[in-house]
Amino acid sequence: MPEVGATPQVNKQPNLEPAPASGPAKGNRSYISIVIGVLAVAVVALAIWIGIKALNSTSPASITNPTTVINQPQTTSEIKNDADFQKIEEDLNNTDVDGLAKDLDQNDTDAAEF
Repeated sequence: MPEVGATPQVNKQPNLEPAPASGPAKGNRSYISIVIGVLAVAVVALAIWIGIKALNSTSPASITNPTTVINQPQTTSEIKNDADFQKIEEDLNNTDVDGLAKDLDQNDTDAAEF
C-alpha cells in the first residue's frame, strides 16, 4: 500500500505527435521520382528518334542525277609535219636506262637519310 502523504509518481507518456518533416512527404517523393522517370524516358526516346531520322535522311546534294553525254565524233586534222615525233623518238632512244636505275638508287639513299 502506498504511504499516506507521499507524492505519487507520474509516468510520462511518449509524445504521439508526428516528428516535423525534414523533406517532402512520402507521397511527394514518389510523384517526383515518377516525373523524373518519365522525363528520362522522353529524352531517350527523343535521342533515338533524332538518330534514326539522321540515318534515314538523304540530303539533296548527295543525290546525283545521271547526265547524258553526247559524244560527237572528233575530227582531227592530218599531221603533215612529224618533226615533234622524231624529236621525242630521238630523246627516247638517247635515254640511258642504266642511268635511270642509278638515279632511283640515289633517291632511295637520299630518302633513307631523312
